[in-house]
Amino acid sequence: MGAAEICCSVEFDPFGKKRFKAFEISTPVTRGSFRLSSGAGRPRRDFIADLDKGSKIFLDKVAVSFETPGKKVPVPDGWYFGGARSTDVLTNVKINGLNEWDVNKLGWLKYNNQGELQYHDMEIGPVFTAETVNCKDNAVNVDFASDYSNREITEAQNLEDYYSSTVETARRMDDNRHLIVTFRQYDKLKAMLTFPGKMKIIQHYSTSKFTDFAGMALLDKHSNRVLNITVFGGVGKLHGSMKVAGKSVESFDFIIDTQRDASGKVTPVDYNNYVQITQWCTNKGKTELCLHTGDRNVEKCKAIYCESEENRQFEIPSTAIDYKAGTRESLANS
Repeated sequence: MGAAEICCSVEFDPFGKKRFKAFEISTPVTRGSFRLSSGAGRPRRDFIADLDKGSKIFLDKVAVSFETPGKKVPVPDGWYFGGARSTDVLTNVKINGLNEWDVNKLGWLKYNNQGELQYHDMEIGPVFTAETVNCKDNAVNVDFASDYSNREITEAQNLEDYYSSTVETARRMDDNRHLIVTFRQYDKLKAMLTFPGKMKIIQHYSTSKFTDFAGMALLDKHSNRVLNITVFGGVGKLHGSMKVAGKSVESFDFIIDTQRDASGKVTPVDYNNYVQITQWCTNKGKTELCLHTGDRNVEKCKAIYCESEENRQFEIPSTAIDYKAGTRESLANS
């Protein structure tokens, strides 16, 4: 009669009680919207100035110059994170980027859109070992030589606390693709108007108008929210708004570049424009894009479609092992 043998296996489950969502912050482009009025009864001009580099604009022979201290970066570019069900934005902890798998940073284990948990076995192999010490007594020896092995992330701080001198608030919205950071103060902006000694201005007037328009709302893979608007037969300045369930949630203005024929007559043109928005729409209810030339009584509205692109996806190395969430996989046998 042969001796009895016991076969043992060491099985591991992913620890899923503490999950985080990571997001990347990039430096925004800062622009200011200004209105120049040269006196009572005279037309006002709206224009956009670059507040990161400074600007010099000529409006009817009037030079408008802006001097700025340069681009401000109150929050450095990079990856930040927060609890899966929290609106807080956390920093002061090393975190993996989208295609990083360093086991000494938070985020070496990632979920994809299918709910599958994945990591790179070439990175985890040198620091993770597991072996059976005594099968009968269910004794195992596990060694995970990583800074993030079974410990609390005690060093994490809220963004507004970590950058308290420059950031007033930082909150992640419910859709997890919209982050609002409010800065405490922007440096002083110097503006200067320069007029020539003598001016003879000939002003051309034309009535703002358009024949039709089309548009859609887009949430792109970088989480930018924009309205893509195409105006047909447009001239002059147009006023617009986005309405959700009949209520205006965004308003904006834009000026169509003037085109003139050989005789100097204004020619209507087809014009495409992207307008950045902060609110988002839904295809479950009625979302409308509305335009008018200054008289809301003749405002024209159309239902638009709200399209969302998926977030960028991480690239899984060819040697990575996939784990489906909620299943058990045998990693070592003896």
